[in-house]
This record gives sequence, C-alpha cells and structure tokens, in this order.
Amino acid sequence: MKRKFYLFGLAGILAAGTVWLVSHKSEIQKDLSGTPDIKSDCTSNGFGQGRCTFHNVGSGAGTICVKITFERPYLWNGQRSSFFMDSAPVCSGIVKAEDVVQREFSGFTMRAHDDGAPIGNPSTPMELCRNGDTDWRKLCELSVSPVSAQ
Repeated sequence: MKRKFYLFGLAGILAAGTVWLVSHKSEIQKDLSGTPDIKSDCTSNGFGQGRCTFHNVGSGAGTICVKITFERPYLWNGQRSSFFMDSAPVCSGIVKAEDVVQREFSGFTMRAHDDGAPIGNPSTPMELCRNGDTDWRKLCELSVSPVSAQ
C-alpha cells in the first residue's frame, strides 16, 4: 500500500550561464517500510536539454515525478497573460534511502493559447524567451512542479 506525502521547500532560481537551478515542492510516493524524503534539483539550458538529480535523505524508498516549466509573461490588448513551455514528466524511479539518482530529459512543448498574441512556434526555451538583444533568461521564469507518474 502506498500513500502520497507532500514536502514543501523554498523555491529558488539561480541563473548561471545558460543553466537554471531550481528547488521545489515535490510529491513523494511512500514505501511503508520507511519514510522517503526525496529532494530534487533540476537544470535546463536554452536548447531544452536538462537533468534532474533526486536525493533521498529519508529512511525508506520512494519516487517522485516533476515537470519543468518556462513561463514568459506578456501584455496583449491591455491584458496580462503568459506563454508556457513544459517538459514531459521527469520521474526519479525508485530511489532507495540515502541514494542519489540522475535523470536526463530533452524537449519542451508549447501550451496552447487562444488570445491571439503573436508568438510564432518556438521549439526551445531560448526561442520562447528571447527578444532582440535581451538575455533570454531575463524574460522567462522557470518553475518545477510535482506531477503524477504517467
């Protein structure tokens, strides 16, 4: 029997070069033989390639899945809105107590929007977030959120 537990952590974003580091709230599947406490750090570059490191500091095995999202806020016809680009779920697999695993991912998908704002068809976070000579990382926010295993 598995139970779901939620851990809440401080969200922080650090931009270094073309890499983003994020700490976040994570959903954990609990193994009843102990309590998992899985921390995750995820990075992504402007081309949509990245890695998540999952570290279980708890006493039991567990698993989590996360989704990485780039958000570009904009103003269109006097209304504030945002474009979103999401990764597929990145799952840790079973992480034993005191173990660390890494999972790589690539590719993001634009979320549909219907307000008529022009965005084209960006295929990478850099294309979504760039505007002329402005550093692409300054126009987008990066977040990591828990998702259900697929």
